[in-house]
Amino acid sequence: AKRVVNFSNRNIDHFTISLSPAATIKGRLIAAGGKLPTSITSITLLWETPIPFGRRAAVPAADGSFEFADVRPGSYELSLFRIAGEFFVSAISENHRDITDTFITVPEATPVIEVSLTLDAGPGRVIGTAYDTGKSPLVDCNLAMFSADPKKRETQRYFQGSRTGPQGRFVFRDVIPGDYLIVLWPGGDPIRLRDPDVVQLAEKFGARVSVPVSGTATVDLRLDPELQRIARRF
Repeated sequence: AKRVVNFSNRNIDHFTISLSPAATIKGRLIAAGGKLPTSITSITLLWETPIPFGRRAAVPAADGSFEFADVRPGSYELSLFRIAGEFFVSAISENHRDITDTFITVPEATPVIEVSLTLDAGPGRVIGTAYDTGKSPLVDCNLAMFSADPKKRETQRYFQGSRTGPQGRFVFRDVIPGDYLIVLWPGGDPIRLRDPDVVQLAEKFGARVSVPVSGTATVDLRLDPELQRIARRF
């Protein structure tokens, strides 16, 4: 990869440049049931470091293989984009090491990183209705669902945002089975609820829900005035 470094016209003392080759991430999708879904249109590599929220996309081959070249050292995660089909990523490995609930790590001077993603049928779904501080349906309000286990909140795997409809109803689809908290967010983007400091203040107002394999969980939410004040701060 090409890099451009600009210097000023001043003297610079004790300046060191370290160069190392970029890595290649070679991956493969594995179907737990034996047959890969054909609805996956791309795989996205998301930067955690060195550039938060950066991204690149690759198109998987028919056999499920994919590749990202010229990857700098840092932490990353993978996300699948599909046009249809119900499945979820049940396991992720890096060089045969389980990293399902953490990041892909690309260290210095490592030419190839091998990853695999296991796809499983039977994601869950969550439906419900949100109400305002009274008993009226809460319309056009953001909300977020995230893992009830703080150890699983570092990556985006267990996070989803949504918005209530005309009758205050909401739905979360293609959910990885497990335990979650759902929090109304009457502020801006619900992605704010990926910030640990915000979650610490807001999670006590969340509703806990257990999402079964291939099943639907139902939960209703009511807006708390204190949560409104918290949302306005962020």
